Amino acid sequence: MDKIMEIIEKIGTRNLIFAGIGLVVLIVFLFVYRGLRIRKYRKLIVDVENKMNAVKSLPLQYRLGRVQSISKNMPEVSELYEQYAQEFERICEYQKNELGILVNEVDEQLFYGKLRKVSKKMKQLDEMLIVYEKDSQELLEKIEKITEIENVQRIEIIRVKEMYRETIDHFESIRFKVEEFVPNLLDIFNEIDDSFVKLEGMMNNQLFEDAKEFTKDIEAKVIWVNQRLEDLPSYIAVVRQYMPKKVAHIQGLIQIMTEEKFSLNQLDAYNRLNMIQTTLEESIGHIKKLELELIPKDPNDNKNVIMEIRGAAGGDEGNIFAGDLYRMYVKYAESQGWKVEVMEAEESEAGGFSLISFNVIGDGVYGKLKYESGSHRVQRVPKTETQGRVHTSTATVLVMPEMEEVDVQINKSDLRIDTYRASGAGGQHINKTDSAVRITHLPTGIVATSQDGRSQHDNRDKAMKALVARVYDYFQSQQTEAIDSERKSKVGTGDRAEKIRTYNYPQNRVTDHRIGLTIQQLDRIIEGKLDDIITALINEDQRLKLEGQK
Repeated sequence: MDKIMEIIEKIGTRNLIFAGIGLVVLIVFLFVYRGLRIRKYRKLIVDVENKMNAVKSLPLQYRLGRVQSISKNMPEVSELYEQYAQEFERICEYQKNELGILVNEVDEQLFYGKLRKVSKKMKQLDEMLIVYEKDSQELLEKIEKITEIENVQRIEIIRVKEMYRETIDHFESIRFKVEEFVPNLLDIFNEIDDSFVKLEGMMNNQLFEDAKEFTKDIEAKVIWVNQRLEDLPSYIAVVRQYMPKKVAHIQGLIQIMTEEKFSLNQLDAYNRLNMIQTTLEESIGHIKKLELELIPKDPNDNKNVIMEIRGAAGGDEGNIFAGDLYRMYVKYAESQGWKVEVMEAEESEAGGFSLISFNVIGDGVYGKLKYESGSHRVQRVPKTETQGRVHTSTATVLVMPEMEEVDVQINKSDLRIDTYRASGAGGQHINKTDSAVRITHLPTGIVATSQDGRSQHDNRDKAMKALVARVYDYFQSQQTEAIDSERKSKVGTGDRAEKIRTYNYPQNRVTDHRIGLTIQQLDRIIEGKLDDIITALINEDQRLKLEGQK
């Protein structure tokens, strides 16, 4: 005891107290540090378990079951299924017997506070987890390549169903016009409905190859119905209005000639009338059976078009009118769901355009707009007129089907391509770079330009489209004298006397001189509501074809 007291005296009571406090602090620190390490490792274990659960939640087993179902009807998939099933089993074993066991070992060592080996095993655990995640993800990607067959097919079915819904909507919009003539049309729709039910059965049974072909069959039928619904109103108008009027007119002439004692036997008038009436009855029968191939189709009807509008007679007023026509066609295109892209524009100082050419892109564009080629006449009081007098001006419209280069053989050696700086509005890019493009077809001298595109490449594409269309139009016009004559008459000179249509503003009247159609709604027409005019032109064209006049 004395010795202890002696040591204390030597060290000093004060120093001894400090040493004791230091020792206590050290012990506390070690306990806290150990606790923090244990907490850190437990958190890491929880993260590992969460990652393992995330991998386990991947739809591997479900997707593998889909592959098994697919393999029953696709022998080439059977071998892949066996391979993927083995990989899945290996991954499950790895997770259970290696990764899972190691997680349990680390957890147990943490429970008993054996931290010396935990750090090493945590590093090993991270490496194993990376392998587990990688193998699982790669297997899922392999499996999805097989199940993608089903996904792609279901997307295709959705697309065809949407097309079919649009067809039904179209039918409902014209139902009152056509239902009387086509009594079996609803039966066709019911047949398509049944086909979709059958198709769904194929998908449920994993008959994807059969479903793919069957989907094509359904789509073909829907397209077939669509095409006939497009044509039906015009055909019905021909057999219900135009042809009966012609028959009645002929009957009237025969009656008059009979009263005038004409020798009708020599003219074979009665037999000819009977033939016409028979043709009419046959036409109605064809319509009821949806056999509408009586009138030859223009192969270009479904093509996009390139339109050119030029101000002609009337100076500034002609250019202003050209701008009005351009806006009219843009609004009509918008109502049809078509896209308009300007290719070239020469603005007039007074407003409008001396020339504007543009591309109209959509379904059946040429079939509707081809009748717009010609000289359009306007009668109105110009803004610059101080006496209130009505002036007459014109603008010419040219409509050409957009042709692919495969349709028109153009050798690149026959082309000269020039670039230049675009004129007019367009910002700094247009003013500083040679973005505008001019393409010349050397054999014909035909020129096409474009300067309104976003880049030189864009302008080159647009100019090439215009050139191909113009070259096609040129060669078509050279085939025969008749075609040449027709081509020249399409547009004319732009003289006031030459016109296909008159727009009379004081009387709010539009008259199409080719078919004698007058509509007292110029304000609607100029806003792009052209359906009445275009439908009437299509009907007249079909009537003439039926009568063999075109």
